[in-house]
Amino acid sequence: MHAPVTLRRTTPDDWRAYRALRLRSLELAPDAYGSTLDAESPQPDEWWRGRLATSHTLLAEVDGVAVGIGTGIRDRHEIGSREIVGLWVEPEFRGRGIAREMIETLAVWARDAAAHAIALWVSDGNPARRVYERAGFVATGERDVVRGTLMEERMRRTLERSEPRETPGWRSGGIVLDGEPLDLEGINPWLHSWVDTGEIVWMRHPSYPTQLHDMPMYLIAAEGRYITFAAGELSNTVWGFYLPV
Repeated sequence: MHAPVTLRRTTPDDWRAYRALRLRSLELAPDAYGSTLDAESPQPDEWWRGRLATSHTLLAEVDGVAVGIGTGIRDRHEIGSREIVGLWVEPEFRGRGIAREMIETLAVWARDAAAHAIALWVSDGNPARRVYERAGFVATGERDVVRGTLMEERMRRTLERSEPRETPGWRSGGIVLDGEPLDLEGINPWLHSWVDTGEIVWMRHPSYPTQLHDMPMYLIAAEGRYITFAAGELSNTVWGFYLPV
């Protein structure tokens, strides 16, 4: 009988386990990904930490050993959809439903963000296509170049859209006019570059609680630390900022 699989969302401190699996996936299945081993293997530690800080990445573990990864992002091709990228399970752990479990977990994440669909891209000849088909993904006919003559196709799965609800674990960080100074844990966000994490949270207007707004989540790297926040326009030129509790 197989040991149970546990799934959890990564933190930047998981970068070593993530890096090992990511580089192994690029080595063993180079035609399945848009990136390459040569491009990613020289990257410094902070690059890997930053990658996990700005993504919704799952880590699958068996007896404490990392055996699979998968990331959810906002769909780059369809508004209101989400996309799965970088899915990988170590060969000796395949056939246990780990990939399917990660897909379903990311589908729940997408539904919780009120997404109406989830999609992915699969390169021609990739045997993982059968896994995606069994998970309910259907080819859309949209095609793109991976590299050289290698092509990939978009697959999509419709989700039963849920009504958006306020994302727990967040608090108001302030309401300001566009560009007006604001203190977010000692950082004025307007003075720094915002990195879009690809995630969305749903927040209530602090002054009008019946209004629910979808807010992209961002990350700022400043003064040797990361600041995570959500922000968006509540009305024309009026911005709301939210911080994790």
